[in-house]
Amino acid sequence: MTKRLAIRNFILMSILAVLLAVLCFVSFTIPASNYKFAGFANAITTDIDLKGGYSATYNIEFDEKTIQSSESVNDAVLFIKNKLNEYGYGSSTVQSSGIENLVIDIPNMLYAYDILNAVGTNGALYIRTTETTDIAETDITGEDVKDIYSTYAQISATDYKWGTTIEFTETGKNKIESLTSSGSGTIYIYVGDEVFSRISFSSAVTGDSLYVYGSSQNEDSANVYAFTMLMGTLGMNFSLSNNEIITIPPTFGDNALLGSGIAVAIVLILFMVAVFFMFGDFGWLINLSLILYAVLVIFLMQSMPIFSLSISGIIGSIVGLALLFASYCVIFGNIKKGYAEGKKIPLAVRAGYKKSILTVVDINVIAFIMAVITYFAGGFILNSFAIALGICSALNIFVSLLVTRWFTKWYLSINSTKPEKLHMKREANVNELN
Repeated sequence: MTKRLAIRNFILMSILAVLLAVLCFVSFTIPASNYKFAGFANAITTDIDLKGGYSATYNIEFDEKTIQSSESVNDAVLFIKNKLNEYGYGSSTVQSSGIENLVIDIPNMLYAYDILNAVGTNGALYIRTTETTDIAETDITGEDVKDIYSTYAQISATDYKWGTTIEFTETGKNKIESLTSSGSGTIYIYVGDEVFSRISFSSAVTGDSLYVYGSSQNEDSANVYAFTMLMGTLGMNFSLSNNEIITIPPTFGDNALLGSGIAVAIVLILFMVAVFFMFGDFGWLINLSLILYAVLVIFLMQSMPIFSLSISGIIGSIVGLALLFASYCVIFGNIKKGYAEGKKIPLAVRAGYKKSILTVVDINVIAFIMAVITYFAGGFILNSFAIALGICSALNIFVSLLVTRWFTKWYLSINSTKPEKLHMKREANVNELN
């Protein structure tokens, strides 16, 4: 590889690393679509109780069509839990006590209080085109609704709005066509005896869904809006016990996350500075690979449904980072040792990597095995630690033995004769090996 090509590769790789790092934290609407990219780091599910939360107990009341059984309640519990997970409240707990009570705990997240109020919406869902509480056979009920969910829809060439989509069953589709066959009027959505929403229509609704345009200002409020209607489809009502939502004090202080972030940042800075002073220009290569490593860790954390980042997960990440530092010390320590013994820089690099493979693999494979054992035997509290350590130890091998080795090969096309740039030294009486 020529020097010019190596410099070009480093420039392109640096640009790629910066772009990937930016994608970890920025959010934007994807052009020509209804999807919003939230950023890899922002998409990581967290389980760090910094601000407490809310707890509510509900009394369960069944409607006439629903069988009063623990099985019906368990189905409702599973439905509510899945919806809360879908809305980003994965750390919430939903439990029932027979067929009489339901208890929900939600961390102090934005709109958590509103979500709990939505569960307590006391009444069944009805969709009709007359403003009345009289039930008619033509009304759309919860049995005619397949799902209700928030939608980020395009309303003009440049404008998008949050709304709610009500998806119907085949029966519901036929009913909405019949209800709107007049071509114009108003659709009334009832939850219990109260009008929840009004929708004007100027043509018959012929599809299998109804979009409530501009029902919400953002995704969270759209989820609350959809959830309120969904609770009216379950065939049972959940009324707040004592009409009260209880505030739960936080497990950690308000500065716990900030302190954890500062700790990780300090470790990263010390890592980056240390490798530069220890290995010179090789330190820059290590730091470039470290950015790619961090992006891969964040990406894998947000892509694994079973992973929820907790304080133990942050500790696992720091331990994984320490193992990566140890791996680099082994590799580049052997390279420096090879040069000190008389090898030229290219030969010292090849020998150093070859000599380090077993040690680096052993360190990280042992850590990975420990992570697997901890995940299955350590209990729920250590799951986050185990997964974070497993991700880091697996990536350590890939990044230290492959990615950084590619970078060193490129670098040798730029400098293979100036050991001072790599902080390498050799005793004057040591003969250079050919």
